[in-house]
Amino acid sequence: MTVFASDLNNTIIFSAKKKEKYNCTKELICMDSTEEREFAYMTIESYERFRKLIQIVKFIPMTNCSMEQYARTRFFKELPVEYAVITGGGLLLHNKKIDINWLSKTLELIDPSMDELWKSKRILEKDPNRCFIVKSIDGMITYTRSSNYIETVKRLRDSLDPDKVWINNIGEKIYVLPNELTKGKALQRLRKLMPDEMFYVAGDSSFDVSMLQQADVAIWSGKEDISMLHGFCKKYDINEIDFCEQVIIDILKSINKESVIS
Repeated sequence: MTVFASDLNNTIIFSAKKKEKYNCTKELICMDSTEEREFAYMTIESYERFRKLIQIVKFIPMTNCSMEQYARTRFFKELPVEYAVITGGGLLLHNKKIDINWLSKTLELIDPSMDELWKSKRILEKDPNRCFIVKSIDGMITYTRSSNYIETVKRLRDSLDPDKVWINNIGEKIYVLPNELTKGKALQRLRKLMPDEMFYVAGDSSFDVSMLQQADVAIWSGKEDISMLHGFCKKYDINEIDFCEQVIIDILKSINKESVIS
């Protein structure tokens, strides 16, 4: 079965902030929520297309979400999603349970980076620009937010060993990860489990580039062009809500042979 490996936020679901930003008036379904708050949505039309799509492809979320965050989504609670890669590639869920073999390999791979990862937590706790608590995402990613992310990222890069950890930010959101923890390396591990499958991959941020590069077909909404290893990439320059809808439309049409993504 063909695989559709996809980032979630701003790729197939969009946040409450994006809903307000673009004054979205379409009928929506909430995809991520707690009892107190709604976090992310699909349009009803997109959700119905998505339900059809996952009947004919193996859908695999590829997300930086923690186990706790992913468990509150409709993908975990209601939809028939057999596999999910969470925590930036650190954990694989199989039928909603952590795959112990995957976890064991992850811990082996990231062990040389753990001292630097804990060091990053101490640095961020003292950072004068920090405007959020410092979190350890499933013990594998350090996360916080900064009111001056340029200064914060520089402070981290001046202090941490680049041979052991890498630093990324999405606006004010700051992440420090072991070098072995990338979505691209997670996709390589998935391909070993599913060696004969064709992979469609979709994403929108710098976290997604390494996995998009390895796709047979990639769908991307970032600013820069992606250097593909063997497949091809379709790039969009549209708002996040439209992109979330377009990804599902493109893949569904391609799978049904109604069009070729190019």
